[in-house]
Amino acid sequence: MPHLVSLNTLALYPTELVALVLRLEPSTFYALDLILHMFLGAALMRWWLGRMGRSAGAAFTGGLLYALGGHLLTLAAAGHPHWVRCLAWAPLLFACLEGFPDGGFLAGALAGGVLSLALLGAAMHFVIIAIPVCVAWILCVGSARRGQRAARLAAFSLVPVVLGAAVWIPGLEYYLQSMRRSPEAGFAGQWSLSAWEIPALLIPGLWGAPAAYWGPHLFRSSTDYPGLLCVALAGVGWAAARRLEARWAVLAAAGFVLALGPATPVGAAVGALPVFSGLRVPLRWLSFTHIALCVLAARGWDEAAARGRGRIAAAALAGVAAACALLAFRAPALAQSAARLPFAAEHVREGRVAAPDIAEAFGAAARGGGIRAAASAAALAGLAVLPGPMALRAGAAWLTATADLLTAAAPFFQYADSRAAAGADPVAAAILPRMSVESGRVATDEYFAMANRRMPLGIEFTWGYHGLPLARYAKLYAAAASTGSVAILAALSVRYIVTSVEPGSGWTSEAVIESAGGERAWLLANPGGLPRAWLAPETVTCRDADEAIAVMRRPDWAPSVVPLEGRPALPLAAGRSRGRNEITFSRGVDELNASIVLARSGLVVLSEVWYPAWKAFVDGERVPILPACAALRAVSVLAGTHRLAMLYDSWTLKIGLWVSLAGWTVVAAAAAAFLRRRKLRANGPG
Repeated sequence: MPHLVSLNTLALYPTELVALVLRLEPSTFYALDLILHMFLGAALMRWWLGRMGRSAGAAFTGGLLYALGGHLLTLAAAGHPHWVRCLAWAPLLFACLEGFPDGGFLAGALAGGVLSLALLGAAMHFVIIAIPVCVAWILCVGSARRGQRAARLAAFSLVPVVLGAAVWIPGLEYYLQSMRRSPEAGFAGQWSLSAWEIPALLIPGLWGAPAAYWGPHLFRSSTDYPGLLCVALAGVGWAAARRLEARWAVLAAAGFVLALGPATPVGAAVGALPVFSGLRVPLRWLSFTHIALCVLAARGWDEAAARGRGRIAAAALAGVAAACALLAFRAPALAQSAARLPFAAEHVREGRVAAPDIAEAFGAAARGGGIRAAASAAALAGLAVLPGPMALRAGAAWLTATADLLTAAAPFFQYADSRAAAGADPVAAAILPRMSVESGRVATDEYFAMANRRMPLGIEFTWGYHGLPLARYAKLYAAAASTGSVAILAALSVRYIVTSVEPGSGWTSEAVIESAGGERAWLLANPGGLPRAWLAPETVTCRDADEAIAVMRRPDWAPSVVPLEGRPALPLAAGRSRGRNEITFSRGVDELNASIVLARSGLVVLSEVWYPAWKAFVDGERVPILPACAALRAVSVLAGTHRLAMLYDSWTLKIGLWVSLAGWTVVAAAAAAFLRRRKLRANGPG
């Protein structure tokens, strides 16, 4: 898959560009990057709340809750740096939308510039759901005149188009070559908030989830938890909010409803829209709920600190503490009932948990979660009524926030420990000794232990781990999977494959692999696997990729007959070559070099995915690249010894980079001029 144009790259984000210079080890870089952005999110939230008129303590608490209350922390632990980056800039985005530094064109331009950072960070999902929120804010929030709103909306629309051109211009080329897939039935529901899991927003692990990724809803224990302190203070703030701040309650409620996905009429209607229908995770709407809760929590802090209102907040929080304590003491009985609910069977099946153990797991989780929630609520009740200086209330807030932090992080510590206890990845351990350039590709279509963890080792996931795969490759692999064709996978140079499907005819079973969770997979060898490049003995002309795949789906098809779209530049000699043919190549980041020795002119097929941005040169002269076998590359080469070079040269990427560079240069110049004028105005005429 082309990387920089695939709508799935983070490489153009500012810190990623810095990483190219620093050359940090990836895990070190992402750890530092996440810490930086969580601090940035806390600082921007604190600054913004201060501009909104909140007290110093409220602004500090809002920033603390935003970064460490649970949502950003668990997104970081789940391995979603692009989403953490977007949320780090979100307070500045809302500050611009609310009229910083004015209500017209400049405010819209600044908001568009902030959203452009999400584009450069490959957070297309965030951009898509942020646009309607931003448009609603521009049109409905504040007292700006109609002309100012129109100017702000125009600037907000134009600026990301220019600054994000490096992503969307080449991304459009990729999109036109990609497979546009509608979500399968039930798919969106698995990645949205489940009604069964709503109580777990306050008590993570309530239903017995022992790890971050477990159960039928993969993100239930990893990215939902907002923090009890945040929810409690937000409730106090919402109850006392004036009409002016009702927008935050609306945003919190809208994010929650849309996170339920197709379970509600509103979510189903939004999910049916053309662009939104392709979003995999409606759950991501909870990010806007978290932003709104933190704003309301800051208001709640000030309300709880006000005379006469603290007792009301304390009484409500004491009730929460009592309810949580009752839940903890009644956990065993509740667990016995919960184990009989329909969703419990899904947890047993997906989590590979033995049925007799499920009630015990529910009971332990409910007991522990209930005790933590009761302690947090009791601390909050004390926070509301503590007399004396702000330091005492701040201390109670810190204790509660720490409890929230540990609650949110607990599943990931468990996940890390279980991974370490399980030892090395059984799939990697089975196939790494068999890997070499000569042996062809090693692929996997099973998913236990997370397939993307193996990619740095050279073990390729068959779908390329991409939400929008190239249409040619997707169709070719679908044909191979549906027919179990050894020949098609041989053309893809797959010598070994790990699959969760029992082997059919033509394969040699080398090992049975079992994971710590009880999943089973087979390591299969393909005796007919071809090398990464070969000389085509025979070709058949096809109109398009679909016709080529139809040829390859025939039971008698063999890779010796290559379906070719277009006619080769050189005539092919009939029959097999009797002389010596040698093809060896090496692959770089964006280039491929091959040394070719042919006894006769022919068509050299490379088991690399075809894409229009690739250019081929034989001995320095440009030659056309033809699609072969529906998704591979083929070039015509004369008899003799030659050097073949393939370079990735995307003109759409170049145009996008130049447009973005020009746009960011203008932004930097305008910002410098604005600061210079502001300094002169502050210094006065003298």
